[in-house]
This record gives sequence, structure tokens and C-alpha cells, in this order.
Amino acid sequence: MTLVNAPGEEAEIPRTADALLFHFTHDLMQIEAAVARLMAAVRPGGRVVATGLKWAPWWMPATNLFVRAAALRSVTTLAGLDYPWRNLTPYLAGMVVEAGYGGGTYLAYGTRK
Repeated sequence: MTLVNAPGEEAEIPRTADALLFHFTHDLMQIEAAVARLMAAVRPGGRVVATGLKWAPWWMPATNLFVRAAALRSVTTLAGLDYPWRNLTPYLAGMVVEAGYGGGTYLAYGTRK
């Protein structure tokens, strides 16, 4: 196993990966160059999974209060919480997005094109 400690957009991934997990990495996923660099390291057909916070529908204010409180402790920007997986979309075939916790979290997954 190799540990890479670098900003996503600068990371040198030494091997092709079979899978990639983004676990509550909102800030990283908002950087298009970082997502591109990491996705380039995943083999075609490899599994990609992302999970994190997202804004719930407007009619769920209690959930959005939770999301805001959690986000203010864990991200540098609230920008992109409406569609946090947007930079993954061009890379994934059969992408599925499921909402959890009253719409305040998401699980997105698919296979690398």
C-alpha cells in the first residue's frame, strides 16, 4: 500500500487504482483539477463512490440547519452543496445518486468511463 499526502490537483498516484472513495471530501470535490487528477488514476470500469453533505430540499429547513452547522465545521465553503458531485459526473457511467438523512447527505456511485 502507498500513502499519498498531497493536494488532489498535485497528487502523483503511482499505480492505476481499481476503486476510488471520496468520503466527506467536499472541498476537494469542488476543485475540478483535483477530481480530474484523481479520476485519471482509476482504471476504466473501476468503481467510484462519493458521500458527503448536501442541501436538502427547501421544504426541509431542520435538515438544512443540520447541514449548515455540520458544514461550517468541516468545509471551507458552502458553495457547491446543492450538487457536490458535479465534477464526478463527466467521468462516471451509470452514475446513481441517493439521498440520505432527510436529504442532507448523499451517496453517489458509478464506474469509471
